[in-house]
Amino acid sequence: MAEVRWWETKSGGELRFGVDFDPRPGKREDEELRRAAYDLATSMADSLDAASLRAHFEADRPDLASLLSRTRSSRPEPRGEWEPVIVHGFVDVQLENGKWQRDNRNRTRPAFYGDGTLRFQAIAEIDFAEASAADLIDLLDGTLSYLAARQPAEASVAAAGQGEAGPRRAARARRARPDGRPVRWPAPRSRAWHARQRRSPDGTSVPSGLSGRADRI
Repeated sequence: MAEVRWWETKSGGELRFGVDFDPRPGKREDEELRRAAYDLATSMADSLDAASLRAHFEADRPDLASLLSRTRSSRPEPRGEWEPVIVHGFVDVQLENGKWQRDNRNRTRPAFYGDGTLRFQAIAEIDFAEASAADLIDLLDGTLSYLAARQPAEASVAAAGQGEAGPRRAARARRARPDGRPVRWPAPRSRAWHARQRRSPDGTSVPSGLSGRADRI
């Protein structure tokens, strides 16, 4: 998956890229799917890094490389044990004050950013002062190609049997506010809406999501 986010209170934005699985229609998230997503992310760990992505673009698209920066690590330090989350998902845990609360990525996380139990991503900053809408489309598409080229072949086969996964399995473009309502391009006042691309099984990209929504193929 590759995703661009920006906010009205900040001058820049973020490129988030990595692995994101969805259960197949009518199916629920389970241990097998959580493990497949995590195993794919860890097998691509060296590529899920802002410095690696920038180096890739510097070779043939230095204009896109110049849009990316990251002054700190593009992935977080792990916190807690992730294996129980793979087995059971996020469950209620007892806090130090004796109260019970649902576990989450703020409390327990692997060495990747993300939310839930099926997304594992790195983050790079984007200089929007230099980026046009066309640049963002190229950046998303180029990032997806970068990820697809580095996805292990055996992981592609395994993922095909587990659910829909980026960058190959799903084809989806989406832009929305956090409440799910669509926004118009450009949207300088919108909060944290995102443009998202994935690739179809034949490797072609779907429309960018900056102009609307494309249903899953």
